[in-house]
Amino acid sequence: MQIKPVKTAIVGCGMISDAYLSTMTQKFKILEVVGCCDLDEAKAQAKAQEYGIQALTMEEILADPNQFGGEVRVVLKGNNEPVIVQQSHAFTDEYRGLGVAEMAWSMRMGRKNRANKEMAYHALEVLHGIVKSSQTKTNQIMQSTFEKTPPIPRGYSGQNYFEFMEEISISL
Repeated sequence: MQIKPVKTAIVGCGMISDAYLSTMTQKFKILEVVGCCDLDEAKAQAKAQEYGIQALTMEEILADPNQFGGEVRVVLKGNNEPVIVQQSHAFTDEYRGLGVAEMAWSMRMGRKNRANKEMAYHALEVLHGIVKSSQTKTNQIMQSTFEKTPPIPRGYSGQNYFEFMEEISISL
């Protein structure tokens, strides 16, 4: 089975970038590191040469930072070929503003939003744990936790005042 690697790039070529670049290029075969950038072009050029990647501009890395998407494919246990995961809600385009729309919708509905500070802090701790683990070759114990937010029920559209607002599409 051949899974197409996910193209990625590093923004910022300071001291910690070595930890990310070495881990991403050596440990994660699913990633194809294509480039790096830094405000200091000389730093980007040096990292690019060191890791055999391209020194890019931020514009080249983020050709359109407001959109991301495509089919979600997973390889299920016992299978060799990826299957496409079908969308379960009406919002099929992925935009940077989706998290903000969900936060506004949650505030109006009196529920906790998904992209909350506890989850963000935990994600940051996990990322730092990955770097520290790769540097020390030891397991890292996470101290933070967050409460998993229940999913929005399929087909739920909330109250009538959402009828013509984009927020409704995150919950259909």
